[in-house]
Amino acid sequence: MPRTRAQPANLIAAPQPAPINAAPSGFIQVPPAPAPLLLNPAPSQEHLQAELDDWPWQTEINLMEMNQPQGLNVRTFACPYCQDDGLDELDLLDHCNEHHANDSKRVVCPVCVQTPHGDSQYYSRNFIGHLNLRHCYYLDDMTNLNQTDELNIQCAILASYKENI
Repeated sequence: MPRTRAQPANLIAAPQPAPINAAPSGFIQVPPAPAPLLLNPAPSQEHLQAELDDWPWQTEINLMEMNQPQGLNVRTFACPYCQDDGLDELDLLDHCNEHHANDSKRVVCPVCVQTPHGDSQYYSRNFIGHLNLRHCYYLDDMTNLNQTDELNIQCAILASYKENI
């Protein structure tokens, strides 16, 4: 006995085409083709806008703002070459560019070590280049170090939505 394949539940069966009939004149009449069935039609722009309007954006934005650290916290670091202490991120950048630009000693980035995913065992091959590329701004101005990366990404998306819509 041959096996029959069951039709998946989420598919809609298309109507069977009508039989082809011969007209009295001898020409074959072909019935009009049925309209295609869209199983997952794309939502309209109005529908998407209505969903965005119904989303509790302001509630989420307020929750994120409450998670922001209160007050001004200044993180300071020691230079990994000469141990000069009390340097913030941009002071460390300036200090290293001025005093250690040609130093090829492999060192651990003190800024990265203090971030949530920092690796205290990673020695940079080009620390000065790393500083100039990755730490040419205050990290606290760009991200909330008290939150996970996933939540920071959501914050950036919501902030973008808030600014652009």
